[in-house]
Amino acid sequence: LTFLGRHCGAPRWSPDSRRIVFDFEGQGNNDIYVVDAEGGTPKRLTNAARDLLPSWSWNGKWIYFASYRSGRSEIWRMSPEGGGIAELTHQGGGSSPQESPDGKAVYYLHGGKVWSIPAEGGAESQVVESPKVQRWGAWQPFNDGLYFMEPVVGTPNSTESRIQFFEFASRKITSLGHLEKPSSLEGFSVSPDRDHVIFGQIDQNAVDIMLVENFR
Repeated sequence: LTFLGRHCGAPRWSPDSRRIVFDFEGQGNNDIYVVDAEGGTPKRLTNAARDLLPSWSWNGKWIYFASYRSGRSEIWRMSPEGGGIAELTHQGGGSSPQESPDGKAVYYLHGGKVWSIPAEGGAESQVVESPKVQRWGAWQPFNDGLYFMEPVVGTPNSTESRIQFFEFASRKITSLGHLEKPSSLEGFSVSPDRDHVIFGQIDQNAVDIMLVENFR
């Protein structure tokens, strides 16, 4: 779909499956782009300071993204055409925004924790005290709770992790599965019917020692 270079990332389908939003680092700057799912020339939506990690609203009306245009990382939104840009958060450190399926709240990372803000703006609040979400793609909100991947601390294999669910109403965390193999903590998604989870798993990780003969 793109031929911009190796620094494209964070692709997200639009709700109607017709477009894909992504970020791209080119000429020393990160910007947000949209490309048709059938191919074509990507459209650049931003041209400011560092803009990255975009996602769609449930109805496709908005694109949320993290931006350093105010001097520190905050959550912003804009239309899919690049207009109507507005800043949502004001405390600094916000990244990886995701709207709830009902469109009422925007969840994001702040200091390694998941926070939320009303989609139309308002007070920012921390969603859950623990755990610390370490990577941008290791969690996903639903209307009633939050799924996330949590590294297991203090186990013989420090790369182990588990899939957890935090219920908003009860504020309880339920463990749904233990992953013995290391996971990337970046590829994580729950199916819309919530029957399946997909994630990135590291099956091989090797380092070789090389010798150069006749070195001059």
